[in-house]
Amino acid sequence: MSKIVQAAMRSKRSTVLPWFLLATLAVWGCGGGDQGSGNRDQADGNLASSSETVADQAPADAAVSETVHPKYEIHSPAFLSWLNTVHHLQARQTVRSDEYERIFALPAYRMTYGDQGGADFNPIILRKVMEYVFAPDLNGSDRAPKKKRFVTNYQYINGRLDAAINLADTLNTLGTFSRALARAYPFIPEFRRPETLHIHLTASSPQMTWFPPDALILDVGLALAAGPSQLEDMIAATLIRSLAPPASPLPHEAESGREALRSTFRKLHHEGIVNLIEQYPTLRLDVAHPTYQTPDVNRPRALQQAVLVLNRMGLMLETLLDPDSDTLETTGSSVDDLMRIGRQYEPTGYAMNRLIINRLGPDRFQEAAVSGPVAWLSAYQEAALQGDARGELADMPPFGEVVFTRLLDLMNR
Repeated sequence: MSKIVQAAMRSKRSTVLPWFLLATLAVWGCGGGDQGSGNRDQADGNLASSSETVADQAPADAAVSETVHPKYEIHSPAFLSWLNTVHHLQARQTVRSDEYERIFALPAYRMTYGDQGGADFNPIILRKVMEYVFAPDLNGSDRAPKKKRFVTNYQYINGRLDAAINLADTLNTLGTFSRALARAYPFIPEFRRPETLHIHLTASSPQMTWFPPDALILDVGLALAAGPSQLEDMIAATLIRSLAPPASPLPHEAESGREALRSTFRKLHHEGIVNLIEQYPTLRLDVAHPTYQTPDVNRPRALQQAVLVLNRMGLMLETLLDPDSDTLETTGSSVDDLMRIGRQYEPTGYAMNRLIINRLGPDRFQEAAVSGPVAWLSAYQEAALQGDARGELADMPPFGEVVFTRLLDLMNR
């Protein structure tokens, strides 16, 4: 699962869920790339707590495929059962322990937490959290369960039950899922794309979980905190992370410094694609959700930070790639240390892609990104040498000519 960050305001709380509303949820549809053409601005207004301060829409210069029409299906049993239990608890009706076990045995929970769950989340914890949030006086105890992230997520959903009930229909109508898949699939090898993506709605902690080979488990609290447009970005990014990860080994797992440096640029290429789609600098989830109350102050500074990192990286590469130096084998992982420990892969890759799009256009970006790290690095170098970029992108530095030649030689071996 990807780590997320924050944005908006609370909607009126619904107390008891009418049975006829639950009935409307009994079948949630499936769709393809042509389903739903709703406006993304309107979409954010339809989900509670995401419309007022949600960050920018997808960059106009980001490539989006209009020809990929993948299929998806939304599976609702886990969330419907959870909602049904909420209804009983809010009506001050006792829910037996075996009902929580039945909920937890449904595929969405089982895929996320295992057949029986564990110390992190299981039917006993589910019961304690639900009773505390939805029927606090039912068992005579007002002591909060220890699993705070589940408690706060349920409290957040509780304040937005009407939006939660209509979530699947809203996202279907607006084409959120179909657009997310269409944006992700050009960056995923065809043989890795599931014939049908199965989206399982659930309520646990605010997260999005990939379960191979074709299931995405989506927490309703996270979906509400994101809003449809940001959720589209996050789903597309999650699919690329899960179905098209960088080739092994990861830089810190490489057996040689040479392979560690090659792997560093494979990872940078991958993170650049993912974080362009997920809109790294502007991703802000609802600050009314306790999980997302503290914004990441570094995200808006992505371009400035990338300039500093690329300049420092260039100096490091001068030494590492010097054929008269023996440092590559012993310290080839040092660039990964710079990027990984300082959390610089995301902003640096994002900024490099923004420069490619700015100078060479979205089609060239997509062509280079799909072709792999070497083509992508070449596109960045061409864009940086071209100059005349707009705004903060004007400071993005090219690699030194000798360093870049040696870097491509390393990557092509």
